[in-house]
Amino acid sequence: MNVGGLSFVRKGSLPFVAFALTFIVLVPSAMSLPQHGDERCWVWKAGYYVGKLAKMDFSKYGSDEYSDPGLTPNSYWAVEQPMGSHLLYGVIMKMARTEPPARPYSYDDATMQGPETAVPSSTLRLTRLVAVFCAALGLALITFRLGWGGLLGIGLFLAVPHVRGDLARAWAEGPLMLGFGLCAASWGSRWFAPACGLAAAFKLTALPLWPLAFWHGLGRSRLAHFLAVLAAAAVWSVLTPPSLFVGGLPLLIIQLLHRALAYASQSAQLDGPAGLFLPTRYLWPFELLFILAVVMLLPLLWRRLHQHSPLPVPDGKSKS
Repeated sequence: MNVGGLSFVRKGSLPFVAFALTFIVLVPSAMSLPQHGDERCWVWKAGYYVGKLAKMDFSKYGSDEYSDPGLTPNSYWAVEQPMGSHLLYGVIMKMARTEPPARPYSYDDATMQGPETAVPSSTLRLTRLVAVFCAALGLALITFRLGWGGLLGIGLFLAVPHVRGDLARAWAEGPLMLGFGLCAASWGSRWFAPACGLAAAFKLTALPLWPLAFWHGLGRSRLAHFLAVLAAAAVWSVLTPPSLFVGGLPLLIIQLLHRALAYASQSAQLDGPAGLFLPTRYLWPFELLFILAVVMLLPLLWRRLHQHSPLPVPDGKSKS
């Protein structure tokens, strides 16, 4: 095998190394961390909505506003988060025949915090492994795009202590990482805009990618830029079924307003840094971006400085 071919094989193996490294690092946390209240909410919601869709039950209203809301866009469960990650977990749960919690969990109602709101152990293991798989695949796709620098950055990222717990739990973080990876891998193609829609359906944190989708477009015409945003919005809407009752994007606006109000309330109630509610899972996307930027830009900066450094003058010779 020639040197060029060997180099290609080595570079092509980097995503597999990133996947294996991530999986090995995250699994111990997935198997040992106690249940989080948000996981109880996430898994119940996943089981509820996928269960309704599996029965072809598209009724707008259910029997109870909180525990059986139907597909109404006015319920708490419809406005608190988009549903891409819930549908992912719910489909895997349905295929594996594992059960969600019997009742939804509530932070505000003490009567909805008992054993019936707990995620069954088999379901918790399954959904956490799904989260780990998504995170590993997302980081592998980022490595596929960035090469050796991406692999080094991912290794440093996984060394951040809270990252392992945040990506190993059965909530939006693992699927969101998969969304970021798909966006990285599809950059430069027409699949980038739909990938941005998918990432935002996993978690609203990915919405800042949509201006990039507009800038990238689906072609060279002016119309293609707007079509890219429409493609992202269509993917988001399909993966958030209650949005279809209000025409898609209006529910996204409602979700953003709800998240802003909820965040203000959480910041007021909880004593965080600078008076802000900042759980670690809000930080890791910025930490990943910062680490990758440093790792990828430092070699470029080093070469630039080296190219502009003055050549050494041999001893005993004039500089003129």
